[in-house]
Formats: sequence, structure tokens, C-alpha cells
Amino acid sequence: MRIMSAVAAVVVLAAVALVVVAYVRGHQDKGYAPSSAAVPARCQLSTRTLSRAHTTNPWHFRDAGTTVECYWRQTQGRDGVDTRSLGYTITRHDSVPAAHTEFRQAASGFTPVPGLGDEAGYTSAPYPGGMTDARLVARRDTLVVDVGYLGQDQDFLGTSPMPDAEGRAVTTMVARELLAQ
Repeated sequence: MRIMSAVAAVVVLAAVALVVVAYVRGHQDKGYAPSSAAVPARCQLSTRTLSRAHTTNPWHFRDAGTTVECYWRQTQGRDGVDTRSLGYTITRHDSVPAAHTEFRQAASGFTPVPGLGDEAGYTSAPYPGGMTDARLVARRDTLVVDVGYLGQDQDFLGTSPMPDAEGRAVTTMVARELLAQ
């Protein structure tokens, strides 16, 4: 009887140890060491917006004249345990019809977002690996912004897709700021 109790105690302790290890590993801050990448003026976002998106680390930027691509990721020790990344393109067209055509093609099938620019659309979909891919495309005059926000939440012992409401809130906040530039 004592041996059975001892074995049961060892099994329970081993199970608890595995749960603790899994919890600690999953709840470490995500992200990368702070980057010193130069951020082009057109890619600038407020500290408030980047903090809300949990993507304060400049990652990759490409300026191709009329279009600029901007990518941000998490800063380790600052942006939390939930995985997030943010990317957007900003395109300035020569005419409103050209901008409208790009918007219409990019936002085909999206849900309209009233009150954001001249026209805007949003969608959210599952992404491989259990993530949520939120995307918002908006146009104001000749400017088109295409914002993508990817995320996954850290649960007690596993992960779950980022809530759609967060994806919509962050992409809207980013697009609103970019359209105001």
C-alpha cells in the first residue's frame, strides 16, 4: 500500500512539473531584440498605436516611390506573450479612379467599414498555425492603405487565434492614422 501511494505521489508530481514547464515556456515574452532599423517617414506610426498593436519593433521597410511597405514585429520584454505582427502598404496614385480601382480589387468580398476614409473594407480569416489574419484596406482620395495584422493568443497551456475584435480594432486604428498623414 505504501509503495502504491509513493508511486501515485511521484506520478502526480511529475504531471504537475510538466504542466509548470509548459506554462512557463508558453508565457515567456515573445519577440525579438530591439531593432535599430531606420523607419521611413511614411511608415511612422504613433507610439500609442504601435503599443496597442504590441508591435513596437521596426522590422523591414521598402520604399518604391509611389508605394512603401512597412513591417513591425514584437520587442522581446515589451510586447507581451501573445504573438503579433503588423504590416502595411501605402500607395499614392496619380488619380482617384486609379486608387478606387486598386481599392476595389484589394477589398473584394470584404465587409464595408463606414466612416473610415472615402471607402474601407475589413476581413478576418484563420491563418496556418492557429493564428488570425486580419486585413483592412482603405482609401482616401488618391491614397490606399492595406493593413495586415497577424496574431495568436497564449492561453493557459496552449494557444488560440487572436480575437477578431482585436484584429478589427488594431487595423482600423492603423489605417485611420495612415490616412491622416
